[in-house]
Amino acid sequence: MTTEQQAPARPTEDDVQALSTFIYRQTAPGHHRGDRASSAVHNASITLRIALDDELKRDRRWSPDRWHAAWDGLVELAAPWHDAPGYRPGWARFADGKPVPR
Repeated sequence: MTTEQQAPARPTEDDVQALSTFIYRQTAPGHHRGDRASSAVHNASITLRIALDDELKRDRRWSPDRWHAAWDGLVELAAPWHDAPGYRPGWARFADGKPVPR
């Protein structure tokens, strides 16, 4: 894997909260918490938090990369606002290290 495609570190609870909050703030003028886009963000963030739970790491039925799909969905949702205040560079990459298209 090249430096260009270096996979991001496994996100923390704070990373997930910050990314979800960032997306909500960007969509707030045109969306409400009950709409489908907000529901998708909320569901993805919950899925990601569950996948990152330390207790689940001991459960061999779960793949170690189980957080990838939820993370990829959230960073892709945030991509249109890559130049907005509060956007973090770590959100510019999918779990496999590939850059998120803008």
